[in-house]
Amino acid sequence: MNENTLAEPFQCAECQAGMMRLRFITYFTWLGEELITVPNFPAWICDVCGRREYD
Repeated sequence: MNENTLAEPFQCAECQAGMMRLRFITYFTWLGEELITVPNFPAWICDVCGRREYD
């Protein structure tokens, strides 16, 4: 998936007020004692409550 892919927003299951929109973010997580970062990671983010779902 890339930024040119059409992705339709959908209603947020958490707050029921916002829309989940596809954004490309820097994802980070700890793996043991090592911090892992992944640039341009696709994520659906609610424009009201901020809930994130990773693609």
